[in-house]
Amino acid sequence: MFTDYYWDIRNFKRLSIMAFVLWTVNHSQLWASAVKQYEGDFSFLYQDYFSQIGGVKGNRWWGEFNFSYEKKEPFIDDEAKIDFTFRYNDADGFFYSLKEAQYTVLGNFSEVSLGFIIIDWSEVDKIWGLGKINNRVNIDFFEPGLSGLPGVLYNQRLSKNFAMGFYGSFLYVPEYNPSLKINKKERSITTRSPWVVPPATTAEYGGNNVNVRYDVSVPSVEEVIFQTSYALNLKYSFTESFHLTTFYIRKPENSLSNTAKVLVDQNDNFNVAVKVTPKLYYHDLWGGQLTFESRDKAWQFYTSYLMSQPGSKPQNDDPVQVGGYAFRLEKQDEEYLGTGLRYIFLGGEMHLGYLTRISNFQETPILKRPRWGEAVNFSLSHQFMNNFLIKTEIFYDYSSYDRILETQLKYTYNQVL
Repeated sequence: MFTDYYWDIRNFKRLSIMAFVLWTVNHSQLWASAVKQYEGDFSFLYQDYFSQIGGVKGNRWWGEFNFSYEKKEPFIDDEAKIDFTFRYNDADGFFYSLKEAQYTVLGNFSEVSLGFIIIDWSEVDKIWGLGKINNRVNIDFFEPGLSGLPGVLYNQRLSKNFAMGFYGSFLYVPEYNPSLKINKKERSITTRSPWVVPPATTAEYGGNNVNVRYDVSVPSVEEVIFQTSYALNLKYSFTESFHLTTFYIRKPENSLSNTAKVLVDQNDNFNVAVKVTPKLYYHDLWGGQLTFESRDKAWQFYTSYLMSQPGSKPQNDDPVQVGGYAFRLEKQDEEYLGTGLRYIFLGGEMHLGYLTRISNFQETPILKRPRWGEAVNFSLSHQFMNNFLIKTEIFYDYSSYDRILETQLKYTYNQVL
């Protein structure tokens, strides 16, 4: 009943099987010089033609604005980058995400970045939207996207073949999409995101329908944000084209988890009261990646491994309220192995990938199946006539037979100064 974002995993699986063709038309403007680049685009999607999709609240139409800025100056040892997005839908839902906002100081064999940083150490986490290392944008589950973590990232080249990276932070910002609205006065939980099924407002008890009310113990901002994270990445290059990386990360999970106690309130016409307590848990991440690139960097083959271990597991001996029910969290070890082939050609890119979950999945009353079991991915994008971009991406899970198909057609207006 309660898990990260409550029901996002099950809802993702349910909606993802509604494979459909998605068409968007973007309008962009680009100002470029030798030192700075700005890019912005606006997208609008209307899909009321599909009853199963347009009939979902918040999914009939939406408008989205993206903006990015990047600064690189020749012979100047610093760089800057910012990237954010906004979306508004027909359910009056407003969503936003700060993907990146970083400032980088460059040295002869080192660089230091601070701000909201995307840690690009694992292809498995990035492509399959696992949300173990970086946060996810999660405005649209078709494209989970990456959202940076607050902190400092230091990279140092120690020799011709050996390099290292270190990440550290005393701040924690959890994923904030898809958002939920908690009304303490009405004791309700609602959402304006089409990707989340809100909790039940009624239930059957004693042969009668009763109301379900929610009391959420919302933690203070100070209790959440002041958390420590640290990570170490080691890279060894056998040749200029053959690289091995391994890393360890200790950080809070990317979203808060929830426990719940369900009571029948005899003083309130036997209505059901659900007491929700958000909790923060740490986890340890171990991973490695083997990468081979062609000399011209057009071809890339990789094999990527990622393991997530709960740093502490919920106590299962918590007392249960007499006459009620308790939903306790179940934290599991997760291991993934993925491999893929990427080809970059003039005006486009192709990717073919495979993912398997190595660790066993234990079914619980909350989680009936994993996000991914054994799946393949294919994507192809190509830019033509300078202003048009077409992209197709397919995900197919052999274990659950779930599939995602997305096709985009994008038009971009460029203006170069």
